[in-house]
Amino acid sequence: MTSPFKLLRVGVPAPSRLGHAFPPFDIASAREAGKLLDLNHEKYHCFFNESNFHNHFAHHILAAHQLGARPAEYPAIFEHAKESLSDDWKLNKKPTPGQGGIERITKENWTKHVGDRNHYWPYLEFFDHETRELGMGETLQRYVLSEEANRGGNQLLGRFVGGAIHPLIHCGYGAEFSLPGVMAEGLAMAMSTGPRFHKLFPTGWHDEIGVSESSSENSTAARMAKLNTDSKNSNGTSSTSIEGQENIDMLRASDGATASQPRSGLSVFSICTLAHADARIAPGQLVRHDMKDKFDALLSGDGPAILESHMSRWHVTEADVADPDPVTGRGGWAEKYEELAWLNTLLLGATSRPGKDVRHDFFLMHSHNATLFLPSLLPLLEPWARSKLLHATWRITFAMWIARGRAPFEISETLNRHSANPLDPGKKITFEDGKEGKPLAPLKERNAWYDVAEAAVNHGDEHAMKALRAQMHFATSFSSTQPGDIKLQPEAEEAVKKSKDGGAFRGLEQLDGSAFARTAGQLLVSQGWRHDGGFHYYKDGFHGSAAKCCRSDPPGIAGPFEEGAVHARASLPTLNDADVMKLAAAQKASYSTAFAKENASDRETITRLLYSLASRKEVERYLRIFSAANKFAVLKVGGAILTQQLDELALSLSFLHRVGLCPIVLHGAGPQLNEILEKEGVEPDYIDGIRITDAKTLRVARKVFLEENQRLVEKLESLGSRARPIPLGTFTASYLDKEKYGLVGKIEKVDKEPIESAIRNGCLPILTSMAETEDGQILNVNADVAASELSKVLEPLKIVYLNEKGGLYHGKTGELMEHINLDEEYEDLMKQEWVKYGTKLKLREMKELLDHLPRSSSVAIISVDQLQKELFTDSGAGTLLRRGYKLYRSDNIEQAGPERLRTLLRDNDQEIIDGRKSVAQFFSELSKHPYTIYGDDPNDVAAFVSRPEGEVPILVKLVATRNGHLNGVTDNVFNQIKKDHKRLVWTGRADDENRAWHYERSDGSFTRNGRALFYYGINDVGEVESTLRNLEDKGRIERAYLPLHAKAAPAGGARGLHTSARSRPALNATSPAGHRGYATAIERSAPLPATNTEKKRVALIGARGYTGQALVSILDKHPHLSLSHVSSRELAGRPLPGYTKSEVLYSNIGVEDLRKLEAGRGDSAPPDAYIMALPNGVCKPFVEAVQQGGEGKVGGHGTIVDLSADYRFEDAWTYGLPEIYSRQSVRDSKLISNPGCYATSVQSLIAPLLPHLDLSRPPTVFGISGYSGAGTTTGQNKVDSDGKPITLPKVSPESLQGGVRPYSLTDHIHERESMRHLSRLYNGKDEGVEVAFIPSVAPWFQGILSTLSAPLSAKITAKDLRKLYEDFYAGNPLVQLTPQVPEIKDVALKHGIRIGGFQIHSSGKRAVVVAGIDNLLKGAATQCVQNLNVALGYDELAGIDVE
Repeated sequence: MTSPFKLLRVGVPAPSRLGHAFPPFDIASAREAGKLLDLNHEKYHCFFNESNFHNHFAHHILAAHQLGARPAEYPAIFEHAKESLSDDWKLNKKPTPGQGGIERITKENWTKHVGDRNHYWPYLEFFDHETRELGMGETLQRYVLSEEANRGGNQLLGRFVGGAIHPLIHCGYGAEFSLPGVMAEGLAMAMSTGPRFHKLFPTGWHDEIGVSESSSENSTAARMAKLNTDSKNSNGTSSTSIEGQENIDMLRASDGATASQPRSGLSVFSICTLAHADARIAPGQLVRHDMKDKFDALLSGDGPAILESHMSRWHVTEADVADPDPVTGRGGWAEKYEELAWLNTLLLGATSRPGKDVRHDFFLMHSHNATLFLPSLLPLLEPWARSKLLHATWRITFAMWIARGRAPFEISETLNRHSANPLDPGKKITFEDGKEGKPLAPLKERNAWYDVAEAAVNHGDEHAMKALRAQMHFATSFSSTQPGDIKLQPEAEEAVKKSKDGGAFRGLEQLDGSAFARTAGQLLVSQGWRHDGGFHYYKDGFHGSAAKCCRSDPPGIAGPFEEGAVHARASLPTLNDADVMKLAAAQKASYSTAFAKENASDRETITRLLYSLASRKEVERYLRIFSAANKFAVLKVGGAILTQQLDELALSLSFLHRVGLCPIVLHGAGPQLNEILEKEGVEPDYIDGIRITDAKTLRVARKVFLEENQRLVEKLESLGSRARPIPLGTFTASYLDKEKYGLVGKIEKVDKEPIESAIRNGCLPILTSMAETEDGQILNVNADVAASELSKVLEPLKIVYLNEKGGLYHGKTGELMEHINLDEEYEDLMKQEWVKYGTKLKLREMKELLDHLPRSSSVAIISVDQLQKELFTDSGAGTLLRRGYKLYRSDNIEQAGPERLRTLLRDNDQEIIDGRKSVAQFFSELSKHPYTIYGDDPNDVAAFVSRPEGEVPILVKLVATRNGHLNGVTDNVFNQIKKDHKRLVWTGRADDENRAWHYERSDGSFTRNGRALFYYGINDVGEVESTLRNLEDKGRIERAYLPLHAKAAPAGGARGLHTSARSRPALNATSPAGHRGYATAIERSAPLPATNTEKKRVALIGARGYTGQALVSILDKHPHLSLSHVSSRELAGRPLPGYTKSEVLYSNIGVEDLRKLEAGRGDSAPPDAYIMALPNGVCKPFVEAVQQGGEGKVGGHGTIVDLSADYRFEDAWTYGLPEIYSRQSVRDSKLISNPGCYATSVQSLIAPLLPHLDLSRPPTVFGISGYSGAGTTTGQNKVDSDGKPITLPKVSPESLQGGVRPYSLTDHIHERESMRHLSRLYNGKDEGVEVAFIPSVAPWFQGILSTLSAPLSAKITAKDLRKLYEDFYAGNPLVQLTPQVPEIKDVALKHGIRIGGFQIHSSGKRAVVVAGIDNLLKGAATQCVQNLNVALGYDELAGIDVE
């Protein structure tokens, strides 16, 4: 027996590709919409009567959903639809295959029943499956847009735009809300529609004016587009737009094209102007008012040929089907879409006669509404298909305009006489007077779009709802248009001059972005702000009198922010003030409101901590970019990371969470699984790198994954960051090859809802790579593969792979490959002999992944400890892979494209923005010498190198958009310049926010008068000076930099060669004898006398690391302090070693435990003081717990000393370096930030010299530390004989191989710390003293040596130099001065600081001094106890052995 037609569920609508006008009311709203869509899909035909009137129910539901409708509103919409959708209508009764000539549709017979509405159900079944198997884009291409679909009698394009364009509109809804079932309905509708408009698409119509299928089918763009249309999201839709178009994306609108000035052919505005002047298609010629069917009349006789003569002048080039710029949204198909959006807006809002009642044509409204769906459909298609869809939309719009009477566009007399801020005249927003109940004056100033949105979702007429929705979206995209932006091309302007009636567009020069609000308001005046049930559109066009037709409409519906039940039509709701506030808040917050719950000061503190990584502007730029991203990052975490670096991973994730970012974490567990299997006697087996998974392996894998997932979640929760475990439910899979691999899955579908639910609720989603089949069988999936599939659906900005190596390394040089531009380097890289096995596989996988994603996405391979640096700095960390763009070089402005260069310069070059130079002036100056222009095809970066024969080239300008910086294009362009030029000079502002980028790429630089000069390839200062003199003499650079060595150092004078720059005040030199003072309120003093000897208790929070061990050792000998609590999660319950005063056990003290302890509700009395020995970024919740616990207590909370960097930049905390700053401030404080180890050394060297430095050339400190300074980690499953986890160094001496390793070469956090506090010492401000600090790590365990090189403002002797230090540190017993250069043996295991080697350069104006400290003692633990002693009133050195 033949089985009945089986349809698939439509499902819940995904967020609109256009963005919701307002956030959906709640998840129940989407579910209710999904239920009704399923009902419509199963029960109702696309036509509801013999005249083939269309079933609009899905349109109405989805439009209302996008406008923010509530669940209670959908039944009312359904009841309205039921007035037309009769269950008894014959076509609603699904036939059985084989009855009445009805047969199943297959890939072989799909053209057989085209045009037969009785085969709607078979076609729906067929497309239900095709849209999910092929993806929506490929299905639309194959069955509507392809050559096969339009051969002979098929004519699918003519059917697709037939029926008042309903098939296109219906498919558009499917694409917009990622609903393959709705797309299937639209395609089945097209198959059931007659080919009425096929004459708009004659044979060969597309060959010369569009992107042909044959010319692009073998291109890289087409192949990548095919991959994208095959990539499906959870609903089976294509998940990404077409990317990687090497021959297409390089050509964007940045080449000067606009909506009215296209690259090729004429704009729609110019074509309509010429058509308006064509007497052959004047009203009464091809189409007359008395004709019953105006479309048939237009498409008979000479009509098609005349139409073709105009329509064919609209061209679509390859550049016109490229993707828009991901940041600006401009360029590519967006320009053609803008043309059609403007034309259809004017067709709707400017085609009534001046002075007459507004007339909205029913059919033109359909072309208007259809245009809205182009941004949802175009990204699904390949280039040739995008071209055909754009042309089809243009042609049906133009044909309708002619058929409906070719009305002129009365912009000044019709459109512009309507308000640009249309407010609902029936609404009054009032406050109630509590005493008398009298309303106050209505709120007069409000955004009219709120009223429009409420009217739209309430409007009983779905046509008006759809039109208003379109105007809202058009306004969002194009409302910045200014008068005069849209203009005619010369041929059309000539036609206007010759016309007697002013042409087609009357008042075009007045057209601006307010047109959308004016059109929306006009429509609501015409159709009613509150629909009265009538049908107020004109069906006879603009040929003559109106013929009205009425039908009933549904009850009025409550607005999206109105509480209460469904209202009757006559009494629609209004918004009160609270509702307006809700509306504004919802619009501002969008979907990512969960993080608004985070404490604002928390985010601010941690954001400031990020400034230690990079400049403030740099950090804030990345925060803005990531915060604006719908999906910020997918992090793939290897199993080894969870075992070896769980603490570091959790801290990094918590850090991101606290600044409002929510990475999606997916982890593996391979090493853990192997270990357990080996213990159980199961040998892991692999084929093609894929783990063979039998039932026993899967059982163990499931257990391991769940345990590791929970472990990470609990760790995050312990740090105060909410996390949600999602071990299963995200991935649906089929068997990869059951016979070969066993229970291994191939991911077929990704369900985003669990992830998005977690994010909405402020939780970090933590996923495993386990998948399930449709019938519930769990399958093992490779974690890298799962991360890739997840990323294809979510399209995050960043995909981060965390591994132990921290990046990809060159197989021959052994160097880290920091950037890989796949478009430029991939093919050559894959040919390298060292690229093989796993490396080749990894590169291939990354390439395939990025080919599916927008170009703004990137892949980073980094180590855990470099995560923040990768995300928030331009320099990044590890290896960054991007698809990049093809670069160009040109020796001619005309070749490079003057208009595109002009646009880039005008928008991004500060000199031109400020009006100090025009673009024409710059081009003229550049052309005086031979030059080369370097750039990228999307026009994100351009570099101009002037290169006269025999002279050093100058980089005259380097201009980049934000996108250029973000995508690393600037680096790629500069690398190309370096390949071409062995030497180069360039200049810039000293306060340029990207100055660090310039310093890193130069061999040297110096600054004068706020200008910085950089160079590479020039070997010494003498050569630099002679080169600059030559350049100045020839006028190639400004006269601002010579001489390099001035005899005096005036304010703002010459600066020494260096690697950092910032404008700063200069100091007048004074001799040491003058002992110039400090412009500061800091009161330095000798150690304060003790005022207390009482016994007190201290809690040590975070005791596992080296600093914690050193603190325990000091406190064990302290005469007054004893340890009450020692916190360590890994060691909880074990006795504290090295402490002999009493038995103390490690405990796992969480934030809540600490709050209770300080409040007196813990396991013992509150301690008198707390030492926070936690990593950076973690301390804040623990500090707040102590502060909250101490609220209301006499004397407040206990004293806190924090060893992390979290509070060293906080004004509310006292910075505790007793030998340099105020001891009294420490004694008076309960919040003390302990300085960093390097920062202690740096400040101790520089502070005595502050009054004598030449601050126009800041001092440099080179520091080298033992490897204990890098911190510790817990060894992977390694324990000692007592079962206690072994603590291992993060950097081992073995890894250093006997050498030293420089790191953090610029902007080290201790550099910033030193500059801030030295500036305060010097002038009482946060800036004014700059320091260049370069750290390295060495293979000894503990101890730091720092060497200062400091330019001086006046000559001094070595004797004078030492005297400065003796005077400064007099009475400070922990500072030892010595003539010899300190060595590590002099300071290791010592509590003080040793300063010596006092030398003066032969010029008398540069001092060199060396300091040594123990990084674990004076650099951390000793200084902490010093501060604690001072704060508690003890002798400063209590417990500290000075000897």
